[in-house]
Amino acid sequence: SGTWSGVQQGIEYATELNVDVISMSLGGGNGSTYNGVEKAVANSVKLGIVNAIAAGNSGKNRVGSPGCVPIALTVGAIDKNNNTAYFSSYGTVADKFGGDGGYTSIDLQKPDIAAPGVNIYAGWKNGGFKSISGTSMATPHIAGVCALLLSKNPDMTPAQVKDKVQNASKNGDKDPKQGWGIVDASKVID
Repeated sequence: SGTWSGVQQGIEYATELNVDVISMSLGGGNGSTYNGVEKAVANSVKLGIVNAIAAGNSGKNRVGSPGCVPIALTVGAIDKNNNTAYFSSYGTVADKFGGDGGYTSIDLQKPDIAAPGVNIYAGWKNGGFKSISGTSMATPHIAGVCALLLSKNPDMTPAQVKDKVQNASKNGDKDPKQGWGIVDASKVID
């Protein structure tokens, strides 16, 4: 847990360091209110940094903030059978950064891509391991794939990285719940 101002400061700090990828397994709300975190994500992407962000765990029409930022790479969760996790958020997001900064609705479905996010065995705070589920567990998969892609192609823009990840998905077609589908890391890297 933390504060939105702390998250915003972290994004701005990582952007100043000019990192390649920011991975955010966090979010809140349904992305219906303009906030400084969303603006920091949009600015970070515009400055050349890939922002991989969890879609949220609230189901239909509840893409969380800051995963609702249109130019971010928003990640949904799948289970071991490649089905969308029941909790994985999806839906249409609004463009809050165009024109006058208003809340213009656009026909943009999130998430952009999906990755394993159910019963993921991972390191846990204060040592040890735990099996947990969430789009927060799917997001690092995508951030890692983006980092591998950028290690081979360091001059790619965030838009090019996003396009490559989406077009190398296993589905190959846009799905309202999984975006462009399940990430296929080998296709992205090759």
